[in-house]
Amino acid sequence: MRPITLTTDFGSRDGYVAAMKGVCYSAAPGAMIVDITHEIPPQNLRAAAWVCGSALPYFPPHSVHVIVVDPTVGSDRRPLVAEYRSGFVICPDNGLLGLLTRFMHLGAIREISVDEPVSATFHGRDVFCPCAVRLAKGGRFEEVGPRVIDPVSASFDHPVFTSNGCRCDVVHIDGFGNIILSLHRDDAFKPTLVSVAGRNIPMKRIYADVAKGEMVALWGSTGFLELAMRDGNATLELGLKPGDQVEVQSS
Repeated sequence: MRPITLTTDFGSRDGYVAAMKGVCYSAAPGAMIVDITHEIPPQNLRAAAWVCGSALPYFPPHSVHVIVVDPTVGSDRRPLVAEYRSGFVICPDNGLLGLLTRFMHLGAIREISVDEPVSATFHGRDVFCPCAVRLAKGGRFEEVGPRVIDPVSASFDHPVFTSNGCRCDVVHIDGFGNIILSLHRDDAFKPTLVSVAGRNIPMKRIYADVAKGEMVALWGSTGFLELAMRDGNATLELGLKPGDQVEVQSS
């Protein structure tokens, strides 16, 4: 049976995640379910895309990934399934698939056909997980529902290149306070420093290349440019938040 992963903004206080798992285990007692995280900031699609883009590529290619972060819950938005590395990504049609394409290549998309009454506000339990189990047990993608060619569009802003650098966005703040920017190692620009609020932060290879308490810029484990403070919190130091712009220079 294919592994199933769950990513939500539900937290661990309530029974929502347990209800989703209960649906999976009831239909497939031998299911392998992996929690990516349930601590996505509420309704934060960008954070969900970053976390999933960082983690999902390392799962077996045939895995089924359920992502329930949905500021459009209760609306008429469509429940979707997208092909991904011989497996699938299941999520609401709220722009998340578009954001994920910055980190991973998705294939064809289908809308999940719902033939019986379900909760208007808990599709994770009533629509997404039942579909995930069917696919994890070998169900055919073509039987999920009709093909979708117009998913809701959303995207991260790509870096804007200038004569001696670029402007890029803060994409994510991780649990250490490290700041991840939208510039990737494979982009056609290799910075030597990052300028934030009048401070020039040097590019280094690892965190330990600077003294404790000093700021450093480096290529993080996902290939994106990262700002960090050794043994400290770069976000508290710089006051940046997702969506802010940063100047990256070559000299």
